[in-house]
Amino acid sequence: MDQGGKVLIFNKTSEKFTGFTAQMVVGKHIDEILHIYGGDEKIIISNYLAKPDELATIHRERGLQIRSQDGKIFHVAVSITSVVFT
Repeated sequence: MDQGGKVLIFNKTSEKFTGFTAQMVVGKHIDEILHIYGGDEKIIISNYLAKPDELATIHRERGLQIRSQDGKIFHVAVSITSVVFT
């Protein structure tokens, strides 16, 4: 995703977890696409941009799940890393 939270690249694994295709999501905001939960709490992925280490520590202890469009649940971890193109 870019600095504004819009999806730039969406790989096949992301398609499997969400039920969306890359064509459907590229250019949309990440919070519209990913439905991640820590228990019953919905996690707002864009919040990770502001506090990635703090939130990752909290959610690593609780565990995270992603719910796909067809209701499947997958256990996941969130990692935010900056990529600089030169």
